[in-house]
Amino acid sequence: MSHGPVHIESPAPDAVEAVIRLIRKGRPLTARALFPDMETSARHWHDAKTLTTAARLGERLGAGPVARGWHRLNFRRHRDDDVCFLHRGFELGYTLGFPRALRMIEARLKRPGLLPKHRADLLALAAGFLGAVRDFERATRLLEEALALRPSEPWLLVCKASLLRNQDRREEALAVCGEALSVLPESGNAMEQASGLLIELNRESEAERLLQHGCGLTEIADLRWQLYIYYSERERPEEALHWLNEYERHSPMLPEKARTSLRGNRAALHLLRGDLVAAKADAAACGSEYYKKLAANLDLPRAPQAARLRLPVGFVRQHHVTCAPATLAALAAYWGRPAPHPEIAGKICYDGTTNYSERQWAIDQQLDGREFRVTPEATRALVSRGVPFTLVTTWTTGAHLQSVIGTDDRAGLLLIRDPTHAHYAEALLDGFLKDYEAHGPRGMLL
Repeated sequence: MSHGPVHIESPAPDAVEAVIRLIRKGRPLTARALFPDMETSARHWHDAKTLTTAARLGERLGAGPVARGWHRLNFRRHRDDDVCFLHRGFELGYTLGFPRALRMIEARLKRPGLLPKHRADLLALAAGFLGAVRDFERATRLLEEALALRPSEPWLLVCKASLLRNQDRREEALAVCGEALSVLPESGNAMEQASGLLIELNRESEAERLLQHGCGLTEIADLRWQLYIYYSERERPEEALHWLNEYERHSPMLPEKARTSLRGNRAALHLLRGDLVAAKADAAACGSEYYKKLAANLDLPRAPQAARLRLPVGFVRQHHVTCAPATLAALAAYWGRPAPHPEIAGKICYDGTTNYSERQWAIDQQLDGREFRVTPEATRALVSRGVPFTLVTTWTTGAHLQSVIGTDDRAGLLLIRDPTHAHYAEALLDGFLKDYEAHGPRGMLL
């Protein structure tokens, strides 16, 4: 018996338009009720606009991989549709490489009959790719052309803010996010971008209020994830756990593998709460090798004084290849010797920073600058005495500087302040140092 293609009727045009409006207003959970069979039926919907809308909705409900598959399918069916090309285009830069993706966009822009709004969106997409490779002059030119075609489009304003942020022009980027929110107060992209900028500008309470406001105004899962990150960084585990659960509740299409991985996030929060039994259970169930090892560490005999100790080293956001100046600025501030990160970068940084420049700067500031090989024993000894230090991770094509700000001897963890992430990082102490032992790893205390 042969089986022909499956034909399933697409939702009515009125329902599609209603879903588009609800997505724009940040109400994906409400919109889902209008596409009740989306998970099983969407790939059989042959109308381009309907499947694009389903994919956009799926992205907001946690179904990222499935939604990207729908966009690919839609483009294969409708290669002449400019909206299908746009949504496929978001992925092309990262699968084909930026040069080839840009050539494809340039060819598309030359097609006759391209609507102004589609031209603007494609120009913004190309600008994003150019910004990623730091060709800011061309990116700015294309984005200005896009905004001339659609001057008040919130998504284009968010693209402009992102480009400014990549250039470390954070105050300007924040102002542009404000423009986007004045047009569309429910813009999740604008709120997420703005909250990140506020944290990088050390305006943390404003970021918290903005995210809380956004969660009250919309059903956007990513805003809830940002609040989970915010409270976890500040070691407020009960609030972080609440928002992690809210993120999962607002992501009903999250794949089972991703849902299981959230148990690792819960394990980390249980550690903060001091509930080692719950931490071990969630870590063991998470499935990743990291959390399996963490669970095994929690089973090991511990000294009576084993505890978690995190030193209050603040976050300083690095600029392009300024991880060393940002890390030195954070440690100098810890010792009551604040020094602006850009000022340090101007003195010691040129396409990266040499270790002797770091050391000389520390000596010039009367901060000692003693280098050593980082070992578990040295780490515990320094942290227990309230002394954070720099740590270099080195690989074949580069290196990165961050600071060690604590340990958790209950689970064998190293706590790291990375200047690229507002949330501190955790790593398995013994395994992490072993991975980099070919280069020491090198540390320096100030």
